[in-house]
Amino acid sequence: LASISKNQLLISIIESLLELQKKFVHRYAVSFERKKRFIDEHERVLALLRAKKYKQAERVFGEHIKDSICLFISPPTR
Repeated sequence: LASISKNQLLISIIESLLELQKKFVHRYAVSFERKKRFIDEHERVLALLRAKKYKQAERVFGEHIKDSICLFISPPTR
């Protein structure tokens, strides 16, 4: 989505966040179930955006972020 916007600042921010996410997932060995749930949530948001249901997509993605942020505040221990 960021690349579609052609906004270089947004693209750079998203790329940095994705790199951080990869490092986090690798470091804390996030479970397969959690990874699958995250992918499913992203696919749901994308489907809502394609259907032009922007408010619903915003709500779903907001819920996803709230659910995910706890991992960065209190990462799981190995």
